[in-house]
Amino acid sequence: MSEQTNSDSESDVDLDVPDLDTSSDDSADEDMQTFYEQAIPMFAKDHGFDPEACTNEPVTISDFTDTQCWLNFRFKKGDLYRLKRAVAVPACMKTSQGHKFTGEEGLLVMLNRLAYPSRLSDLAGKFRRRPERLSELFRAMTDWFVERHDSFMLRESKLLEQLEEYFSDKDVVFLIYGDPAYPVSEYLITGYKGINLTADQKLLNKFMSSCREAVEWAFGKVLQYQAYLDFKKNLKILLSPVSTQYKAGVLVTNMHTCLYGCTSSRYFDCDPPTLEEYCAL
Repeated sequence: MSEQTNSDSESDVDLDVPDLDTSSDDSADEDMQTFYEQAIPMFAKDHGFDPEACTNEPVTISDFTDTQCWLNFRFKKGDLYRLKRAVAVPACMKTSQGHKFTGEEGLLVMLNRLAYPSRLSDLAGKFRRRPERLSELFRAMTDWFVERHDSFMLRESKLLEQLEEYFSDKDVVFLIYGDPAYPVSEYLITGYKGINLTADQKLLNKFMSSCREAVEWAFGKVLQYQAYLDFKKNLKILLSPVSTQYKAGVLVTNMHTCLYGCTSSRYFDCDPPTLEEYCAL
């Protein structure tokens, strides 16, 4: 019974692999072309996409309805145009392999890929690209997205310098309360550590812990709206740029908050910045 099953299984996937004639380069090329013409449709069928649908014609926001935009990209259709302008997506981009794509197409692929842990073959028909091209495109777009905003937000914000400039001579000083991992400075503090804390120190820790907890709700929103980042099989260190992908997901989530708010902003009764203000930081 076992032998019969194996035989049937092999016959289902058997390909007429050519015996290549290395004496003639032209003959070998023709044989390999024949082999790929057989192999690709079978691979495509097994992985759920139609190669003929992969025309490489770039998709645009206008190709999707309002409902499709919200379900696929987590943004309303009109806001996708706004997002494209705010992040200054270039008209044309290129993967590490030299394949060109439009910035708008790259933005849509990145948003859809982050929103769901779908197989690339499941996205092939939607974006009219083969899975391997979508993989290149996703990586190129996340690299560009994170690199641009890392430089703008981390280097250019100079938040502590601004606090020192505006409040050093004032009677009232504003402090930033951070995670214990942050280095303590004149304008950035963390909770008190140790076992011999005073009553006031314990009270401050207790009061501020509720604020920290509210801020950490944002981490939950990242995984709620960027479900790809919660699918561990996709996130393999040394096999994929996990850090870059997570940063891209956080940035996209922050932009979503700028447009639609979040639990933390409502808890603190503090409106988030506009999308344009956030992207200009």
